[in-house]
Amino acid sequence: MTAARVKLMIAAAAVMFLLIIVAAWLLDDGKKKELLAAPGFTLRFPHATLLGETGVGTSILGAGTSLTCDYGTDASQDQIVSFFDAELGKLGYQPEPTSDGAHLVRQYRNGPFTFRIYLRPLPYRYGSRVIQTGYHHILITVLSNRAS
Repeated sequence: MTAARVKLMIAAAAVMFLLIIVAAWLLDDGKKKELLAAPGFTLRFPHATLLGETGVGTSILGAGTSLTCDYGTDASQDQIVSFFDAELGKLGYQPEPTSDGAHLVRQYRNGPFTFRIYLRPLPYRYGSRVIQTGYHHILITVLSNRAS
């Protein structure tokens, strides 16, 4: 095989890869819009400092998407659970048993939507920085419409 033929094959593979990515992106089946209209989409924990949000991405091939909020807080686990039990209950979410041992405190379900609450100890890596002090722990909430 000549060098020119190898280059042509590599270029063709790269173009095919890009076409597959674009096609998958264009096949978004409305999961992003569905999540944006989810009950509790704008719900935030008021007794904490919002460190950041990882916004709703594009759903590829119907996989669903999610919104993640990271907070620094001194609130106790009981205060956090009480708040979300009350507020999400008003929106029709029901608590579910949790089996994830990775700091998952509570999980709620409302139709296709799942709202999860995680508590992480300090130090905690958030992006490029490490949070070591200032809070008792890190609260993470995740609202998604991904199949679990």
